[in-house]
Formats: sequence, C-alpha cells, structure tokens
Amino acid sequence: MPAGVAATRPAELYTVCNQSQGDRKSLQHASFRETRFTDAQANHPQPLSTLAGVPVRASLFIACYNDTFYPEVGKATVRVLERMGVKVDFPMTQTCCGQMHFNSGYRREVVPMMENFLRAFADSELIVAASASCAGLVRDLYPGLADEHLDAATASEVKELAARTHELSMFLTGVLQTDDVGA
Repeated sequence: MPAGVAATRPAELYTVCNQSQGDRKSLQHASFRETRFTDAQANHPQPLSTLAGVPVRASLFIACYNDTFYPEVGKATVRVLERMGVKVDFPMTQTCCGQMHFNSGYRREVVPMMENFLRAFADSELIVAASASCAGLVRDLYPGLADEHLDAATASEVKELAARTHELSMFLTGVLQTDDVGA
C-alpha cells in the first residue's frame, strides 16, 4: 500500500503516480484510462476539460463511511470526473470531516477535523465530494463553526474553502453545467 494511505483504504482504489506535489498525489487508474474520453466528450461543442478556457482541476474528498464500506463510490466518482475531462487529485492527508460528531452535538470535537480539512485541501482549486451530507457540513456549517472556534483569518480561509466545495451532482450541473456524463 502506498505511503500515506490509511489502512482502511483498499489498495486497488488508489494507485499513486510517481509525480507528487507534497502530500497531494495525482491518481492513476489503469482501468479508467480506456473510458476517460468517450462519447460524452464527442457530444459537447467545447472540450469538457475547460471552463472559460481554463482546465478544470478538482480534489476528490471521499467520505469516511464511503471509504470504509463502499470504496466503489470513489472509483465511480473518479471515472465520471475523468470522463468529463476533469483532472482529479486526492489529498492523502484527508480524514473524516466530522459530520457524525457534529450531528451528535460534539461541535468542539469537529474543530481539529475542520482544521485538518483546511490543511488537506488548502491548495485545491475545487473540491468534489460524492457525499451530499459531508459536502453540506463543509459548505454550510464549517463557516459558523470556524467563527465560533477559530481566529478571524483562519475562519476566513474556512469560508473560502467552503465555497470551493461541491457535492458531485451539484458540481456536474452547477460548475460544469452539464447533465450528460456519458453514462
């Protein structure tokens, strides 16, 4: 198993490239290469890998329960994003967002997880999660939690990060503005 990958991550899900950007690594999926650019790209007038001429790069956030119980969700998410021409990376230091803690009333216990999320995704242009509830926590509840528990500068960083975080279907329809993923 590659260094930095938690023991709960199936080795077959993440094959890490040799090109590394610190703790951030590009994902390479041999089985996905053949399906990256299929009919979905042919049906669109402009390359799907750009928005306003700029290549789309997104960091994948995998919910801890998906990672543990449903690793095929991560595989499918990467397959869809790559088919749409998105360059996907996976920050290796990501952990649980703290949703279960937050929902159980342990708000203060979420703060270290929020700070780790901030560090893990600080350099991400866009963040895509296949979990609506986790994306919702980051987008809608992290900003208030940051105001309560962090200094103003860090709270501002959390708010900016929250705005760059998207649930998968909202990313596809809202950011990429497509409803055809070639499925």
